Amino acid sequence: MKKPIGAKPGDLRRQNYQAILQLFRDKDQLAVRDIMEVVSLSKTAITNILTNLIEMGTIHSIGKGDSTTQGGKKPELYALNPNYRYSMTVFFSQHSCFCQIYNLNYNCIAELYQKSESGTEYTYPEALSVMVAQIQTLLAQTRLTEDQLCGIVFHCPGIVLSQEGIISRPILDPGWPSNLHVIEDLRRLLPFSVPFYLDNSSRYYGYYELLNHPIRRTQNIVTIFSSTTVGGSNIRMGHLNHGLTGLVGEYGHITTDYTFARRCKCGNYGCFETGVGTDYVIPRIQKELKLHTQSLLKQDISSLTMHDIFLAANAGDHFAQKQLDFLIQQFSILLYNLQIAYDPNEIIIQGEYAESEGYFQDNLRKTIQLLSLHNIQNEVKLTFSFSGRGSTPEFCLPYAMMGASLFCFDRYFSQLDFHL
Repeated sequence: MKKPIGAKPGDLRRQNYQAILQLFRDKDQLAVRDIMEVVSLSKTAITNILTNLIEMGTIHSIGKGDSTTQGGKKPELYALNPNYRYSMTVFFSQHSCFCQIYNLNYNCIAELYQKSESGTEYTYPEALSVMVAQIQTLLAQTRLTEDQLCGIVFHCPGIVLSQEGIISRPILDPGWPSNLHVIEDLRRLLPFSVPFYLDNSSRYYGYYELLNHPIRRTQNIVTIFSSTTVGGSNIRMGHLNHGLTGLVGEYGHITTDYTFARRCKCGNYGCFETGVGTDYVIPRIQKELKLHTQSLLKQDISSLTMHDIFLAANAGDHFAQKQLDFLIQQFSILLYNLQIAYDPNEIIIQGEYAESEGYFQDNLRKTIQLLSLHNIQNEVKLTFSFSGRGSTPEFCLPYAMMGASLFCFDRYFSQLDFHL
């Protein structure tokens, strides 16, 4: 670890603590020698830091490891104490509320899920009441107190002003008014002192991608989540990029084809979401299937899924391939524009299209290479992450919940007082 010019001794000690603590967050277990390979500190300095972290309760000893090939004493192994602190994450919408508590190993230790009654939707005040009740119930069930929480992360669909704690436009919850002061309203109902955070769920789907890939914290990442709706995120050097008015990540509303006849939920025409969102794709293909009796997809039109279409295309079905060609065109236009706008290290596709191995992925990569600017087509890494079979964002919610939990822990540890 290089010493910053002009840095104060207290700042350097804090950086050393943060660096070692981050190692424990990235690794299941570490010995002193493992830490020495990464940070430029003496064995004595590292041992002193570990002693202090153990006294704080942040890490603990988990026994002896194996000796080196040269023999010698077995090293003491240390790991993050999973019960040192917890995070609480809460998803809410007109249709459901979902609350979970995670420990530092990202294991969910308690959860509550509640849907609105059939044929009805939650009003905004009703959703607030359900969330508050879930939070209080889970704390009682787990016997946790608020000071054991790193914070509570709330997330939802819509355009969110994260810093202000406001949903400026709840696009997918049209029954709710605009400019909802969510955090302010929750503070009145829950007089907790722990931090409250609010953001769009798609950003936490994106933040999840940092969990098992620490290298992404040093890169510029773009994620696209697509199921019935489309959203995404831009994460630069480990930080979520929101933009001035919370529009960064609203990739579903980038225009990719002005010829779309169906209007998007945002009120405009030609949005990427109306081209690839399953609420639009499946009905469109079901309608066209009536004229294509030879397709493998003809067997059960009423229960058609994206997975069926991917499989049929992989099996050589010309109708299915034609449908995917159109979707590939839409994705390639979006990805080309994102490449120009962000110049990312990696673009990650999540949700329905992540399970599209074969025809779709192969041809999408080829098309992107043809569209890309000269000599840079091989620079951007295109990754397909978790799938969303089930055609609903809620099917993938655990990923957003874990991403929100990771965000909460990151914020907590970045501000942790080491009593130096």
